[in-house]
Amino acid sequence: MSRVPGLVFVQSKIKSTDMLSPEVFKKWYEEAHIPDLLASPASGVGAAARYIAADVHDESAARGFPYLAVYPEVDLNWIASDECTFLKVPLHHSILPAPSHAIFDVADFQMGAYEPLAKVEIAAFEGSAKHLVVVTLDAAVAEGRDQQQVLQEAVDALGEAVPLRSTLIKYGFAPTRRPPRDWGVDGERFFIGRKFLAFHQFNELPVHIPSQGETPPIVLNLLRAFGNLEARI
Repeated sequence: MSRVPGLVFVQSKIKSTDMLSPEVFKKWYEEAHIPDLLASPASGVGAAARYIAADVHDESAARGFPYLAVYPEVDLNWIASDECTFLKVPLHHSILPAPSHAIFDVADFQMGAYEPLAKVEIAAFEGSAKHLVVVTLDAAVAEGRDQQQVLQEAVDALGEAVPLRSTLIKYGFAPTRRPPRDWGVDGERFFIGRKFLAFHQFNELPVHIPSQGETPPIVLNLLRAFGNLEARI
């Protein structure tokens, strides 16, 4: 099966800080979970970056999921395969609360695999940007049009906020759900999702970020980068 380049987003939130502190969650994520993924060649993950919503105390920030893990340059066909260990690394750890020591008992997660459709690079850089601005685009605006033009319009809408790099991505599937078997056959687009995102990267956050559409942009700050620091989102 041919390689289908993409990226995986994992949003997360702590169910209750009475059950799990942000410090223990950080320790589990950064010292156990992501290292487990990087240590398993079959996970398909060679790099990762963790971000947090700029206003973590705002319940609407990132739609209630303030933490974001980004896994760039993955093969979406591999992520969807039975051989992939992305969803099979240990999810129990002694640092997590007893009696179960299970992360799903104390935190919620939302996962999505995305296909990059177009990119605009203003300034060359390697690794993970210090800030992300994620803008939801109306499917009626993005569907069936020249994708590079759609992205350029999203960049232009930022006004004076000029990103280092911007990417237009399209939702494909949740890694917990098996995708169609014929993905990528004869060059046909395999994504069935209708959600488009403009993904803007900054090393210096602009003072003002204009809203686009009905959904306000989500602003996230880098917590830590892992693995191959040359991997690009």
